[in-house]
Amino acid sequence: MTTIADLGKIGLVLPGGFLRGAFQAGALKAFHERGIRPSYIVGVSVGALNGAAFAAGKMDSLLSLYEAATPRPSKFLYDWNLAGLLRLFFWSESVFVAGPLRRLIEKQLGLGDLMASDIKLDIIATDFQDGTEVVFSNHNPDHRDPKLLTEALLASAAMPVVFPPIIYRDHQLFDGGVIQENPISYAIREGCDTIFVILTDSQEHMRTEKLFHSIYFIARRAGNIVSWRATRKDIRRGMEINRNLEAYQDLEAAVAGALRRHLTDERARDEMDDAVRRIFAHRRFSFQEKRRVRLAVIEPDPASESESYALFKLTQKTVPEYLAEGYRKTMATFEELKIVVHDRAEEQ
Repeated sequence: MTTIADLGKIGLVLPGGFLRGAFQAGALKAFHERGIRPSYIVGVSVGALNGAAFAAGKMDSLLSLYEAATPRPSKFLYDWNLAGLLRLFFWSESVFVAGPLRRLIEKQLGLGDLMASDIKLDIIATDFQDGTEVVFSNHNPDHRDPKLLTEALLASAAMPVVFPPIIYRDHQLFDGGVIQENPISYAIREGCDTIFVILTDSQEHMRTEKLFHSIYFIARRAGNIVSWRATRKDIRRGMEINRNLEAYQDLEAAVAGALRRHLTDERARDEMDDAVRRIFAHRRFSFQEKRRVRLAVIEPDPASESESYALFKLTQKTVPEYLAEGYRKTMATFEELKIVVHDRAEEQ
């Protein structure tokens, strides 16, 4: 069995997915109930919003918001930019305005509690002028301002053309998913030993018989393919490093063991072990400087068609279904990892 202590430093990686972020909310409910508290969360777009609510201790508010937004997402998340629509594409930055989402963050997510949280949250946005990522953190002294963190969350969720950018240091910030859809590398650099990646789409969601005919759907499809391939690459790379490190360590032990068999003096054996370690340490394989991490991917079941193309409504599953599936899949992952946890639900 595995205790929470055995997991070491726990990290959560939360990519975007708009209303499909309900799957993450269901997963976070399982973490909350089981008392599995990560040290680090990195989020993009809706993943950043979900991570902020979790780190701030606002799980009840987060679940209530998803349930309330189900019938009328426009009531909570966007208003038409009527002036922009009248001016079409020439002088307008977006189709919608960010007022409703801003009010939701300010009233419901409790960013004062987020700043006081012991969980470090990194929020990723994209700098449109530099083409680089901009990372805001509740543990960065320069970012410990509820207004700035609100702007950071809005920027991370600002899908280009759909929502307006946030201006920060005279640069336009947009959706973090433009440049970093699935930032596993951040959790690795943070020193996490166990990383849970909670996707909002199945890794197989790109397979489709659908033909794309409109400019909007073709653009969305192109963006989804780019982010899907980046996600698969990051996950495969993490697992590949683990396999390489394991094989490397097994080879080092096998070589040392083979040489030791020919020595009878214990001191000579120790010197041989040291010599083998030095030789292997100087081989300079690219993965030698990496760490082995436990990587667990939690994702929805594949659907016949991707929900990613329905921006403000869900076609395959409802929000409550995503919430329930995220909870169920996360509990199954805990069982698979044989994690012995504390169940808060039993206390209530």
